[in-house]
Amino acid sequence: IGSFFCHIGDFSRSEYFLQEAISLHPKDLFLLSQLGYLYIRSGQYDKLTDFALQLETTSKEHFPNNYSYLVWKATAYLYSGKYSEGLAMCEEYLKHKDVDAIFSIYTLLLAKNGFRKKAEKLWRELIDNNLREENPDNSMVARCYAMLGNKEKALTYFEKIEFSHTNSQLNPDFYSRDLMLETIWNEPRFVNRIQQERD
Repeated sequence: IGSFFCHIGDFSRSEYFLQEAISLHPKDLFLLSQLGYLYIRSGQYDKLTDFALQLETTSKEHFPNNYSYLVWKATAYLYSGKYSEGLAMCEEYLKHKDVDAIFSIYTLLLAKNGFRKKAEKLWRELIDNNLREENPDNSMVARCYAMLGNKEKALTYFEKIEFSHTNSQLNPDFYSRDLMLETIWNEPRFVNRIQQERD
């Protein structure tokens, strides 16, 4: 129910029902992650830090081998503008663990902290690695091209993404808040594709 209300843009009801569900199932990481998507889609970035802490605490207590909370910690730093803290956290974890999911956020934090050339090198490597795959991650390729400023290629791969209204991470409204795609947010092709998926 909470995810449904998020989908139709009723964010206050969405948060209410998600919190109710979490109170009944406090160890459910999927339910907790839905709060993160809600806060991004609704623009409530100030709530991301506390949410990420809650997810980290739950993960460490009950799922010590699950590092999905790292993605949300990095995301919270990114969306709250705490770029140096976010970069330091990512670099520390990447020294000890192979956490692919935070790598793209790490590259954007590099750029936000003034390490643009290093970030660009990593974006090009991510593109090359993906395009060598039989089924490339079109969303990642689109993000990298967008961050490189190549809007044409970013839009080309963005239009190849298979959206999902049941998977928050692949929901069109989530992409419209994705900071890695910020350079194409206002492009007509981007706006039209998002609108088509909403309709």
